[in-house]
Amino acid sequence: MYFELGCILLTSFVSANTASNLKIMGGEPADIKDHPYIVSLYYFGYFWCDGSILDEYTILTAAHCVFRSQLPEDYFISYGNTNVSSGNKMQVTRVTYHANFLYQPPWTYDIAIIKLTEPISFGDTAQPLKLP
Repeated sequence: MYFELGCILLTSFVSANTASNLKIMGGEPADIKDHPYIVSLYYFGYFWCDGSILDEYTILTAAHCVFRSQLPEDYFISYGNTNVSSGNKMQVTRVTYHANFLYQPPWTYDIAIIKLTEPISFGDTAQPLKLP
C-alpha cells in the first residue's frame, strides 16, 4: 500500500505545473478512461497539480501542492477529462497536509487530503483509485 501511495505522490510531484507549460516532458496523450481516478487541482484558477480520487468527497495529492494556502476557496478540482481546461469542476471545502511536512528536500511526508463540497459523480471517466 505504501508503494502505491508513493507512486501516486510521485506522479503529483512530477506533474506539478503552471498553466504556461501544460505537457509532461516525455509524456504521451492518455485517455481518461484509462486513468479515471486522476483530477486536476487548480490554485487561484490556474492548473497547479494532479490528485487522485479516494472516494466521492476525498482527493489525495502532495503536500507541496497545497502548502502555500489551506484556504479552500483558493482551490478547485476538475475531473473526468485529460484536458486541464475541461472537465467537471468541484469546489473544495477543506485542505489538510501532513503535520510533519517540510517544504524542502527530501520532501518527506509530502501528502495531503482535499475534501470536496459535493460528491463526484462516478462513471466511465471518474472512479476512485483502486488500492490493495
